[in-house]
Amino acid sequence: MESDPAPTFDSSTFEEDKARYMKSLNSDELDRSRAGRPDVHILKFLDTFNAKTDFFTTSSCSGRLIVVQTLPGKGYHTDWLFVSHELVENADPVLEAINSRQTAPGAEVWYKMEPPILAICARSVECAQQLMDVARGAGIKRASITGTKGRVMVVIMDTQRMETLVARDGRLLLSDEYVREITAVANDKLQKSWDKIERFRLAVETKLK
Repeated sequence: MESDPAPTFDSSTFEEDKARYMKSLNSDELDRSRAGRPDVHILKFLDTFNAKTDFFTTSSCSGRLIVVQTLPGKGYHTDWLFVSHELVENADPVLEAINSRQTAPGAEVWYKMEPPILAICARSVECAQQLMDVARGAGIKRASITGTKGRVMVVIMDTQRMETLVARDGRLLLSDEYVREITAVANDKLQKSWDKIERFRLAVETKLK
């Protein structure tokens, strides 16, 4: 039984797309992310990848600590009460965010540490597979290749994560002391993610074109 031929991708389109993304990245205009521009901890990674001939980055984030509130209704509405792309050495702002919650029935407040996510466009499927091999060698466990709209994309996400329900129906479920404890845990997870992404970046710097 014959297999389907591998999809082909236009190299000229890759060059055009890369030029467009580099122009946007270097622009003073805000992007469509919540922060409006790349966070500081991802910049070195972006520089390394975008200097490569066969790759460029699209949407990437170095990870973050967040407090969000979901409100019931026709579809769920989410309020962002706290966001940090840095380690949170003092949990007071987190506690203040949690205490600013609404008391509506069905409202939930979640405290999360979300890992880095890296979206990288590759010139070809072969280039993407080379990148996957480097990622695995650097200890990255979650990585995938997708082909869409003439692009070959590699999406990489670390496995470090934390997600805790802290309030429901306006009622606080955790003590301040516990919130401080899990903030330390979230910091540790975020730092481990950064360390792993830096190992990956250094491997990319030396092993990929």
